[in-house]
Amino acid sequence: MLEQKQSKLDSIQALRGIAALLVLIYHIAAQQIHAPGIDPSVDSWLKLGPWNQGYAGVDLFFLISGFVMVYVTQSTGRKAKYVGAFLYKRVVRIYPLWWVFAGLLGGYFFAIHGIWASPSAPNLNAPATGYFIKSLLLIPQQNAPVLELGWSLVHEMQFYLIFAAFLFAPRRWLPTLLGIWSIVNVSGFFLGWSKTGNVQAILFSLLSLEFIVGACVAWLVLKRFELAPKAILITGVVLFLLVLVFYTDSTNIPKNWGRVILYTPPFAMIIYGASIMERAGRLSVPRWLVTLGDWSYSLYLSHYLVLIFIRRVWREVSPYLPETLVGRISLGAPGVIDNVVFFVVSLMLCLIAAGMSYYIIERPLLRLARRGK
Repeated sequence: MLEQKQSKLDSIQALRGIAALLVLIYHIAAQQIHAPGIDPSVDSWLKLGPWNQGYAGVDLFFLISGFVMVYVTQSTGRKAKYVGAFLYKRVVRIYPLWWVFAGLLGGYFFAIHGIWASPSAPNLNAPATGYFIKSLLLIPQQNAPVLELGWSLVHEMQFYLIFAAFLFAPRRWLPTLLGIWSIVNVSGFFLGWSKTGNVQAILFSLLSLEFIVGACVAWLVLKRFELAPKAILITGVVLFLLVLVFYTDSTNIPKNWGRVILYTPPFAMIIYGASIMERAGRLSVPRWLVTLGDWSYSLYLSHYLVLIFIRRVWREVSPYLPETLVGRISLGAPGVIDNVVFFVVSLMLCLIAAGMSYYIIERPLLRLARRGK
């Protein structure tokens, strides 16, 4: 039997940290692959490794979001003031830190190129102010937000709005509402409605199924449905590792239905098994992994800017190093030494920046926003 439910699950927080770490590893490899002057024949192995599936961290984030939304609202009232409080907490959790890093990148682009966007962004003309404002507000539009990984936050806000509407209904209706959402989502996708506009592209993206599945897992956990959680957890981990090992074609990254099929089952198993075991007192999570989970949002938003900075400095500094060293650590050099050094330096600096962001920016902003409520 399960023991009394906990208000916070360390295992879920740890999985957030792992998700952010997966995305970081993916982008470290991408920074090397797309660095100026790289010879694809030299570093072709970068495109064919498990690190190239780090984008799956976003899929894990989506499942965790669905799980957490159901888990934290188990006692929420059905009146407008309670639903409003739920949405307020989601808004202050997402937007303030997003504004910091999206604003920094947009300001950088404007200072260097005179446009509030990457100069390589399609269908945008200087100064692209409207695009930048929509990016800050996470409003769906043709291009990804100015900080590109914000595309996932656009989906998150859609999840929260739909789920908030569900909160007005009796709690027992939740499985039915999630089922209806699934049917509408899948039907709209295969009928091509996702191609009829920017909002529809988000509304009928099959990535919503990951949020829905995460929500269903939380429903099972809260209903104390326990079925071999340890075996399911181990199976989920094994399945995910198998996908990492055997699906390594970076030229065919699965979009929508492909990635949903690949990653939803193992991640759902991992979340279910870990949360059930922790609630029953049969799983202990290392403190450092929980701390990484605390930093996960800061890590997710800050790491791309840090990697851009590292690559720029790397390019400027390497010509002044001894010739023998330049030939080893310049990006694109033969062998793996340059890749290993870049990975270690990038990983360490991104984690340091994430910790600083969490303690200096994210946590104070959250306290300020919640104090004002």
